[in-house]
Order: sequence, then structure tokens, then C-alpha cells
Amino acid sequence: MQFELDLQPGDEREYNFAFGPALDKEEIADTLELTLSDNKAHAAADYASYIESGKGVLNISTPDKIFDQFVNNWLPRQVFYHGDTHRLTTDPQTRNYLQDGMGMAYVNHEATKQVILTSLSQQKRDGEMPDGILLTPEAELKYINQIPHTDHSVWLTLILESYINETNDWAILDELLTWHDSDDESTVLEHMNMAMRHMCGARDERGLPYIAQGDWCDPMNMVGPKGKGVSGWLTQALSFALQSWIRLSRDVNDANELDKFQQTVDELVVIADEYLWKGDWYARGITDDGVTFGVPEDKEGRIFLNTQSWAFLAICPMHCKPREC
Repeated sequence: MQFELDLQPGDEREYNFAFGPALDKEEIADTLELTLSDNKAHAAADYASYIESGKGVLNISTPDKIFDQFVNNWLPRQVFYHGDTHRLTTDPQTRNYLQDGMGMAYVNHEATKQVILTSLSQQKRDGEMPDGILLTPEAELKYINQIPHTDHSVWLTLILESYINETNDWAILDELLTWHDSDDESTVLEHMNMAMRHMCGARDERGLPYIAQGDWCDPMNMVGPKGKGVSGWLTQALSFALQSWIRLSRDVNDANELDKFQQTVDELVVIADEYLWKGDWYARGITDDGVTFGVPEDKEGRIFLNTQSWAFLAICPMHCKPREC
């Protein structure tokens, strides 16, 4: 946009702009009336109030003012933007929805609770989570949410742990929810147990989790489209999720259930060592055709960060020398 102005010394001009999407010129006119006419002051106050509602629960003051600005303003604004708008979609990818909801625990924990309950209410009775969460009655799964990914339940344990740590709302585990394919009501605790059981069962004969057409790395759609490919990262992430769930539910869950989950955790350490450790780092996965990738022999993609960092989260390294770790 360009404007030609003829200003004399001391002259002032004020221009106001409204930016945003609109369906047609009628909606544009209505928006301008609401924001730039006599309602401008009211609209500005409403927006300021909206932004204020997204402030984080933490405020720091350090010698580094840029760091202060990042923690006190930029970070909560980004978390609030994603968590409040759901990335401007009515069918957010399940992983994204849960991750954004996890961040909201430190801005608006009621929103986090709603994310947990909404997600689990769309879970199948066998424990499988959908690839996307439908937020409105007319919404449908589109684009990437039609491609099977296998990591969604990992984030259930992490968002629930974040929420309870922040709120101490243990009663959420007793809330009753139906299932996507059943009107039976089960507690959040049982929904979570089913999610963990499903992940534990979605593994090959070696005990490695299937990747289907993607895990946390969406572009890995050609690793396991035939149903045989496995994920090195998900091996570690499953262990980390199980450890989180065991830790969180120890006082309220069935002891035999937790023993089974712990047995899987112990197995995954050995499995990761046997099939994924390549002397200096962990492989990223194994394709349908049995090709292990993310290994020293690869010319490209020799090492992936996530399978190294999550190894520490999952307490997987068994034999690393200090200089290697």
C-alpha cells in the first residue's frame, strides 16, 4: 500500500488498518464497522483484554532483558496462540492438539483439561487414538490426518502429567468418558491404560513399535507403508511415556497393570540396545524392507537428533562411555 501525503510542519494524520480473512465484501464492511468506526476504542480494549488472558503464570527478571522478554512475553504468546486457535483448523492433528494443550497448562489450565477430555472421548475402544481431533460437528479429517501416524498416545501421558503437576487435579482421572466407537463409559484412568496397552501391542516380533506412515516426523511416510517398518524414536518415546504414566498413576492404578508396563519399559531398553545402537549412536528406524537408517554407513541422514536426546529421556543408554554421552 502507498499513500501520498502533503504534510506541513506540525501536521498530523492518523490511519487505521484492519488485517484479517473475510469471506466477501459484506464481511469486510462489517469488520470495518466493528473495528475502525466509533467502536474502535472498544475493539482495541477487547483485543487488549484477549491478549492479557494469554499471559503465562511465570514472570522473571534477570540481567538479560532479551531473555526476560522471551520468557515473559514471546513464549506465552506463542503457546497461547497455538493453544487457543488450534492452528486455525477444526481438525488439528492429534499430536499437535495435545502438545499445544500441554503448553496451555501454564497459561489457562482449563483449556488443557478440555483438550485431554476431548481427545480421549474420540479414542477407539481398543485404545487407538485417531490421527486428528474433530472440534466441531461438521469437521472431518483432512490432508495429513488421513495418513496413519503411530505416536499420538505418547503425548497423552505428557499432557496429563503436565496438567496434574500444575493443578493437582487428580479428580480428572475419575471423570467418565465414552469412546468413539462405543457408548460405554470409562474413566480417564481406564482410557489412559487402554492407550498404553494399544501402544505396547503395536510392535513387531522384535518388540519394536511400528511407524506406519509417520511418527513425530511426519515426512517419514515411506518407512512403513507396508506395515513392517519400525521407529527407533518411538521405541524410546514409548518407554518414556510408560515411565511417565507409571510415575503419575502409581497410587491409583492397578498394580498388575503397572507391572506389565514396567516390564515393557525394561524390554525396550534391551531391544533398543540390540537393534538400534550402532556403536556411536541410535538408528532412527528400520524400513519395510529391513533397511536400518540413521546409521554411520549412511551418506545422508547419518544421525538423527531425536533418537539421541530421547534416549536420555527414556534412560535407554546402557553402555555409552562418558565422552560419547
